[in-house]
Amino acid sequence: MLITCAVVACRGLPLRTAGKIAGVHWWYKSENHAAELTAGYYNTRQINGYLPLVEIFSKHNAVLNFTCFEMKDAEQPMWATCGPEGLVNQVLFASWAHDVDVCCENALPRYDSGAFNQIIRNALRDSEKQLHRISSFTFLRLCKDLWQDHHMSEFIRFVRAMHAGLDRFPHYRMVRRRAVVALFLNSLCMLIRSLLHRAEAPHCEEDMRRERHIPNQGSNESMHPWRDITIRRCLRCQAESALAWCVTQDVR
Repeated sequence: MLITCAVVACRGLPLRTAGKIAGVHWWYKSENHAAELTAGYYNTRQINGYLPLVEIFSKHNAVLNFTCFEMKDAEQPMWATCGPEGLVNQVLFASWAHDVDVCCENALPRYDSGAFNQIIRNALRDSEKQLHRISSFTFLRLCKDLWQDHHMSEFIRFVRAMHAGLDRFPHYRMVRRRAVVALFLNSLCMLIRSLLHRAEAPHCEEDMRRERHIPNQGSNESMHPWRDITIRRCLRCQAESALAWCVTQDVR
């Protein structure tokens, strides 16, 4: 196979070989699997045609790249008897059974929540009390439609969910808690930095008069010229200590 030649050519280099299997999902639900057979994948109802391919990937410690990750059966035309969800399941579990890392991608340019949620569901699988996950995901395609406000907001939510990921599995609370703590510490750092910025210098004429020891006419301010300055400097010291604590926390 081509992947065997690639492994031989890259031998001795700090590289890891990857190969892509095409997502031929049309006629997947038919008895003959004609589209896959025509493409060279001998996959039938009785024979798992992807197992021999996965075994070759496992032999060479190569990464398997697969597509169709955003597709649903219900979105395909009935006459085509498509089965992208079943095909993705078959390839993923065959790969994980042989300890093959899987990197995936979407097939079509989709920017809606339905497609993003389907990718998230496929990226993490919980079966027989064991968590399976893909090794990486490539998003296709970064075109101008993505930069529309409603598309970009969904894309941001999708990226955050792919990184947090494990919050869908309640028995992985430690990972979820660490993700929440990391988000909290990040927000806390931003708040503390804003407080430090405000404490850098006086922000109004009243503060400037206190810094210069200029009391207001007809006031008793001269009795406590350093009160507000001392409070602000004390808050600054506490904020700096809190910021240093946030930076040193290990939430991996």
